[in-house]
Amino acid sequence: LSSFLSLPYVNLSSLSSLHKQYDTKRNCWVIDTSELRKVVKRILKKEKHLIIDGHLSHYLKKNEVGLCIIVRCELKELRKRLKKRHYSSKKIKDNLECEAFDLCTLEAMEQGHRPLVVRGDRSFSLDTLAWIKTTNH
Repeated sequence: LSSFLSLPYVNLSSLSSLHKQYDTKRNCWVIDTSELRKVVKRILKKEKHLIIDGHLSHYLKKNEVGLCIIVRCELKELRKRLKKRHYSSKKIKDNLECEAFDLCTLEAMEQGHRPLVVRGDRSFSLDTLAWIKTTNH
């Protein structure tokens, strides 16, 4: 998507400044969403338009985001990916429940977004890409 739209790409999970507290039960970093917004605002001062990727992107406020895209994954495929990453059974269960209940979409809507929800395997159809490129986001 980033290369198709010729926009810079930022992966939130690679921003170590957000990693302040580690949850040993879930084997993951706990992210402060208000700190997330501060970091993104600093990035947006340098780059007006960019692609922000990450499981917490939907926590950004509507006025901070032009378009929220949520990519859904089949539960079987998600389980396979998480096992390959050696996630604990608890973390896999938590992730599968979030996907099954479409939690990212619900949380994005709570922030005021009208997310574009796509299903698939990390790829977008050409029609979807063309729509994204021509909309005024």
